[in-house]
Amino acid sequence: MNASASPSVWLASRSPRERRVLAAGAIASVAIVVLALGILPFARRWEARRASIEVAVERVRRFEALVREEPRLAQELEERRRLAQIGSLVDGVTPPVAASNVQSLLQQYARESGVKLDRVDVVGEPKPSDDGLTTIPVQLAAQGDIHGLVALLGRVYGGDKLLLIDDIAIGTGAMRGDSVQVLTFTLRLRGVWAPLLQGGS
Repeated sequence: MNASASPSVWLASRSPRERRVLAAGAIASVAIVVLALGILPFARRWEARRASIEVAVERVRRFEALVREEPRLAQELEERRRLAQIGSLVDGVTPPVAASNVQSLLQQYARESGVKLDRVDVVGEPKPSDDGLTTIPVQLAAQGDIHGLVALLGRVYGGDKLLLIDDIAIGTGAMRGDSVQVLTFTLRLRGVWAPLLQGGS
């Protein structure tokens, strides 16, 4: 091919078969460019959009399912709360049994806290409230160092059974042999009991 010949002259000098091959190659090249620059990115964007739509649709379906289940879920939550409350109440089929259980529990807490328990007594009649619960008043007197007192209060507040502290009085006693100050303290508290929920105890 002459360097000065134009592409049209060179193409005209080709045989019909060669021109058809060249045309097919040109069409294939254009198709590849269109596919690479247009169709494939569009397809990828469409696929990403379709995936996001599917995720959104699935979220809507889950939300609709939750809305339909809301009454049942609310009832189940309330039942679990009720059972959890029952589990934290003082055990006992009668007030005297419940009071005895409160005393035993406080004796256990005193041992675990390393304090010396002087006494733990029921100091009044059970007091019913409007919500169907009853509180059993108890008074505890003990001796120990500050660490023992803190440990005892932690067990009373954080224990499995619901105990409400009404009053605490702290005094100082004699120094121990290891120069640690002994404290004397009295707690007035109430154990929460529900007579209507104790039928199976």
